[in-house]
Amino acid sequence: ICYSWAAMELTSAYELIDSHGVLAFAVGLFAGMLFCLCGGGRRNVEGGELTVAQRPVERAPVKFTLQHPSVRTTTSEVVWIDHLIQDMWPRIQAFLRTLLTDSIEPAISAALPHALSGSIYFSDVSLGTTTPAFGPLVLRDRAPDGTIELRLPFHLAADIQVKVHAMGARVGIKKLKLDAEFVILLKPPMMKPPFFGGMQIFMANAPDLDLDFTGLADVLDIGGLHHIVKSAITDVVSKILVLPHCIASDLNPDDEIDEATLKSPDPIGILRLTVWKAENLRVGDRSLVGPGSSDPYVVALLGCTRWTSPVVKKNLNPVWGEEGKGVTKDFPVHCESQLMRIQVFDEDRGGRSDDLIGQ
Repeated sequence: ICYSWAAMELTSAYELIDSHGVLAFAVGLFAGMLFCLCGGGRRNVEGGELTVAQRPVERAPVKFTLQHPSVRTTTSEVVWIDHLIQDMWPRIQAFLRTLLTDSIEPAISAALPHALSGSIYFSDVSLGTTTPAFGPLVLRDRAPDGTIELRLPFHLAADIQVKVHAMGARVGIKKLKLDAEFVILLKPPMMKPPFFGGMQIFMANAPDLDLDFTGLADVLDIGGLHHIVKSAITDVVSKILVLPHCIASDLNPDDEIDEATLKSPDPIGILRLTVWKAENLRVGDRSLVGPGSSDPYVVALLGCTRWTSPVVKKNLNPVWGEEGKGVTKDFPVHCESQLMRIQVFDEDRGGRSDDLIGQ
């Protein structure tokens, strides 16, 4: 049965690629092969595995008991995924070029001051021949609900050639480094193939991205170009895959969990952040008359929730809130491994982008 279901899963992977791109294809293919590997035997281990009462002849409802140990973790290499991506790399490059021009370029334009809108665009995009590396795969059997959790790290360090036309200057991007971790949840457990009712694919945190610019942008950060481009790429990816956004598939139409529920996971809790003060900030606005200063504000990011604090004018030791009581924001938490990123910016005027002071 498992081998037959694996063949169906491979077929569904090709259907997923039309709507969700190569990631869903790779994960769908992985899920099919996983069940091929796991379908050879039947286990009934005391204290850990699924125990099913023997079905009587009169076809009475099956009674079963789930006995879960503490969370178990298994790690393995997934070289076959690397080979798969190598074979698909020309198609992936074409998809990423389209994503760059159709989604990331407009996002960059929207992040620019109004006077500079449309002044940055890409041309001559080549992503090189270096393909991403995946693994090791971490498999966790999570108690008590029987969810199977797969974590698949992703790393790409590539020499690329991207020409960027930025505010009248021609610059480029020559290196790209990207680190991320995909999470695949298989839940809820069920007693027939594919043995779980749904699948969710997401990133708990936004990917870590680093770009190496060439030309004038290698010497001068034109209008905050580095930060704007990195943020635009990260935001586009986040709106697709970073929690609470996810790719989901309902594999059991007969249960109470549908695809809409899987695509909109409930938070597991709330993280409350209060910003009180900062000390000894870097000078962002230098003056020929008198000491320099900054107009600082805080940006906090958790998952896809981004919050910006009020600006404190001309102060290197800012205090937020009335009477120094601070300013507070609640962030929904969807996964225990989510991290919060906190950045401090100096607000600039006159058509310039805000400067990153620290993070």
